[in-house]
Amino acid sequence: MNGYNVFNAPIGYRYDKVGKHGKLLVPDQPCASVITEALESFASGHFETQGEVKRFFENSLHFPKNKRGEVHLQRVKDILTHVLYAGYLDKPEWGIHLVKGHHEPLISFETFQKIQQRLNGQAKAPVREDINEDFPLRGFVACVSCGTPMTSCWSRGVGGLYPIICVTARMMTGRGATCTANPFAVNRWKVILKSCSVT
Repeated sequence: MNGYNVFNAPIGYRYDKVGKHGKLLVPDQPCASVITEALESFASGHFETQGEVKRFFENSLHFPKNKRGEVHLQRVKDILTHVLYAGYLDKPEWGIHLVKGHHEPLISFETFQKIQQRLNGQAKAPVREDINEDFPLRGFVACVSCGTPMTSCWSRGVGGLYPIICVTARMMTGRGATCTANPFAVNRWKVILKSCSVT
């Protein structure tokens, strides 16, 4: 294989002609950035379970889904365990063990190792400090404009701190920008929640 993938391009990549390499795997944006964010979030413990990764993919407009708009957990596991996303090729049955690939990785090998440690139970996700009564819907609401799961934070403005719910859309620009849609004030969510009842 000599550092070149000879199989179908995995999700988040596509083949393109690149100089002396000929056909080479290249990141398929914006899907590639969605996968990067999911992998890094799972490695850091921001996503504690594979189910959270699954929900993140399903809420993204840029990740492929089945006809019912779902992503199978097996696909999530395949992505979490595929070392190709870290820039390496691994095919033990061919006698190939962690060969450095020529393609651009979506995550570092260190991040990949952290993911495997978490999957194997060798590492526990840190207690998330961002879960509190101020932002009960963090991660459960998707942006109507870009389909990305919304996050929340305290924003400093004139007169003090203000709670807002917004989107950090790395898959849109790759630099952690904020979605162009206006942030959603937390006070508006409180009104919505008070109007809901459990059935």
